[in-house]
Amino acid sequence: MRLFEKSLQGLDEYVQRRSMFKGMQGGKIFSESVDHFTGDPTLSASIDKPELLIDFKEEDINRYFPPSPLRFSEQKIGEHPDFDYLDHSQTENHYAASLFMDIKGSTRLIDIVSSLEELRMLKDTILTLAIKVCHYFGGHVQRLQGDGIFVLFVRRGHHPNDAIIGALNAASILTYFVKNDLGPAIERMGIERPIQIRTGIDFGESKDVLWSRYGIPGCDELTTTSLHTDMAAKLQQKASANGIMIGDNVKNRLDIEDFYSIRTYAKDGEIKQDRNYSISSHRKYPFWKFEWEKYLLSYSCTEKTVDGITFKMPEKRLQCKRLDNGMLYSENSYALPRDIGLEFIIINRHGEPLNNYPERKIQWKIVNTGSEARSKEMLDLEVTKENNPTSVEVSTAYLGHHKMQCIIGGVFGREILEFRVFVQPDKLLEMNNVA
Repeated sequence: MRLFEKSLQGLDEYVQRRSMFKGMQGGKIFSESVDHFTGDPTLSASIDKPELLIDFKEEDINRYFPPSPLRFSEQKIGEHPDFDYLDHSQTENHYAASLFMDIKGSTRLIDIVSSLEELRMLKDTILTLAIKVCHYFGGHVQRLQGDGIFVLFVRRGHHPNDAIIGALNAASILTYFVKNDLGPAIERMGIERPIQIRTGIDFGESKDVLWSRYGIPGCDELTTTSLHTDMAAKLQQKASANGIMIGDNVKNRLDIEDFYSIRTYAKDGEIKQDRNYSISSHRKYPFWKFEWEKYLLSYSCTEKTVDGITFKMPEKRLQCKRLDNGMLYSENSYALPRDIGLEFIIINRHGEPLNNYPERKIQWKIVNTGSEARSKEMLDLEVTKENNPTSVEVSTAYLGHHKMQCIIGGVFGREILEFRVFVQPDKLLEMNNVA
């Protein structure tokens, strides 16, 4: 199933109508105005352009991903609500994760889509979805820039890692949508050149980010002054089509290991590596390609298919509950505090606890990642339990992106269920009682 299944119903209908008119017009999809499609007033009315190609329905994404704890109650653009008290004489140091996204090659679309209304609709569809998805994952839209968007992920009183996670989640979902849903639909409309986006993300610690106002009263902007805000824009330019680039601070802050690689490019018949941005003659800043498809496939609700990634609720999955407050924790949703208990339980697709009958062998395993786990030699931990339990309790310990693994059955007919969690600095997942 497509992630935005209900949201895309309008697009599907529009593509179908366009395909019909393509045949009627001898292969020409767009003309300068709707009236040029046909002289029949009834037929002209049937191809009126919608304002947007999709009607975003939050229930589509909420089935698989919860909203970020950083999320604002309202969508706004411009002044960040947590810092709008600053006047022209005030500044404040506070962390921020910056995201820049733009539509790749949108300027050249004018040669393919001969109607400005059609071009506006294509661009506004992507930007509107970007606004809604970024807001869902805790982002605040700072600025729309032509065919791009600048979003800041930051909330006063929330852990910095949650801001980075929100930015990665938003960028991954947006890139998935453009590559797997919108791009192919646009091609079916007869536009040969695919619609693509590029995204750059970086994070600055509080000491490296200054919030202030630029300009004069009545004609100003509340924004950040930071190398890492600038770097997010630079990395967006280095991203490949439907690619995401991240600064070194993003990788190190979360201590992720499985979802980044070195950017490569071809030059003079050779494959070269591009891993540092030269800030000055004596200073370089590392950056990385974020493997967003691999990251999305770490969710239990995703599967790899020949057509890309599909979303569906599995027959069996793991559920995680915090023992300190009784709240459920969703995969990769935010960074958990250290030293809290977690209960993992096997549930069916309806959210009901699984009854292990007829009884099958059940093993539990913790798979930790990151430098702290490695230094403690606690990367793989077997959870020794009797009687094939359908639930287990563990606790958080060091920084990283870890997973609980549940192995059901033996050599034949074995099932492996996994659940990923982020943990805040200094600790990782470890058993309550390590043998």
